[in-house]
Amino acid sequence: MRVDTDVPSAPLDIQVGHVTRDSCTVTWSPPASDGGSPVSGYHVEQRLISRPSWVRVGPVVSGTSLRVPGLYDGQTYQFRVTAETRAGLGDPSPASAAVTARDPWTRPGPPSMPQVSDVTKRSCRVSWLPPSDDGGDSIRGYVVEYKVSWRRFQVLTYRLLVVSYLQQWVASWCCGRVSDLRSSGRGFESWPGTTA
Repeated sequence: MRVDTDVPSAPLDIQVGHVTRDSCTVTWSPPASDGGSPVSGYHVEQRLISRPSWVRVGPVVSGTSLRVPGLYDGQTYQFRVTAETRAGLGDPSPASAAVTARDPWTRPGPPSMPQVSDVTKRSCRVSWLPPSDDGGDSIRGYVVEYKVSWRRFQVLTYRLLVVSYLQQWVASWCCGRVSDLRSSGRGFESWPGTTA
């Protein structure tokens, strides 16, 4: 006896999360009706909001989520999902809400003004406080510069620096400044520190 099957209905609840400047994760729920045969896979499509055409991304998915790489920073996308059974492809889901590919953090604020202490002819101690706003990402280090003309001195992962082997003409620590480092790049510089 032959049992007729129909194509599945559209998947439900399309969500886009974990958005960065070049990827995101699309999730969905199975269709309300599989048409009489189990869903064998899902097809995910994307489109730039500025274009009418949909493009399939990734392989056929057996689960209900897909990480989508290859997005362009600053571009806005929508996604939709279609279920497949042995009867064929069903209707695509409604389009997801539009999402813009960008990292979920911003440039951090500046560290506090550097403080100089324990000055000798050849060394000094430079310290500072972390920025009050980290931009949503953890600080991974600090860039310390000094000015004769701003010259990078060292990249650090902590907030205290002992400067040794200063040449006599640099020993005055003419206006030191500090900026922080994160995965997304360098933050704003602090105000120049005290002279020593």
